[in-house]
Amino acid sequence: GGSSRWRGEGAGASREVDLADRLDRLAAQLRREGEATRAIQAHIAEQHRLLVERDEAIELLVDMVREREETAGEIEERIAARAAEAAAAELREVEAIEAERR
Repeated sequence: GGSSRWRGEGAGASREVDLADRLDRLAAQLRREGEATRAIQAHIAEQHRLLVERDEAIELLVDMVREREETAGEIEERIAARAAEAAAAELREVEAIEAERR
């Protein structure tokens, strides 16, 4: 013989069956909620990973822009130096011509 619960003997047995069913349903609900929670956690982790990647990409872009600005500054300095050299050379030529005329 099995337990009275499965044979359905008396009011106590049916109450046991109801409790067992309720516990089974609760356990199933908890499993579903656990799976949903894990899915949400996985989604949050993925979003976090994407944000970290985006931040790294932004840092890289900022570095590239800074390097370009530095390069542009160096180029401007070289251009200015060449212009100053050219102006000085022209001035020397003019002075040489004027010295010849004297």
